[in-house]
Amino acid sequence: MSSLLVLWLSYSLVGWKLFWGDIIYYVALLVLIAVILFSLQDEPWIQGVFGYIPQAITVILILSLLFTFMIAFPATVPLVVLPMLSTFLAWQEMEGTTYRRAVPRTSAKLWTLAGIALLGLLFGEMVDLFLLPGGSYS
Repeated sequence: MSSLLVLWLSYSLVGWKLFWGDIIYYVALLVLIAVILFSLQDEPWIQGVFGYIPQAITVILILSLLFTFMIAFPATVPLVVLPMLSTFLAWQEMEGTTYRRAVPRTSAKLWTLAGIALLGLLFGEMVDLFLLPGGSYS
C-alpha cells in the first residue's frame, strides 16, 4: 500500500502547485479522457487500429511523447508525469497484491484510485490556501 501513499503525495503536490480553478480544469480533463477511453473501448474500429500496432511501439510512442513534453515544458514533470507514474504504480500494486482478491472488480479499483487522488488534490489545495502558498499567489 506504499504506492497508494505515493499516489496521494503526488496529487497533493499537484493540488499545492495549482490554483483551485486550474484543479477543476485538471480533474475535468482527466474525467473527459476516462470517459472517452471507456466509451471507445468496445468500438470495433479502435480495436482494429490498435490490433495492428504492437504494444511495444505504442509504449515507445507514449514515452517519447512524455519525454518531449518534459523537455519542452518543464512544469509537466510535477503536474503530469509524477501523478501519471504514481497512478500506474498504484494500479500495478493493486493488481498484484491481495487487494485483487479483496476487490475483484475493476471499477472499485478505479474508484479507489480516484478517491485517493481527489483526497490528495484537496489536501494539497488546503496546504496551498492555509499553510504554505504555492506559486499561484505570488
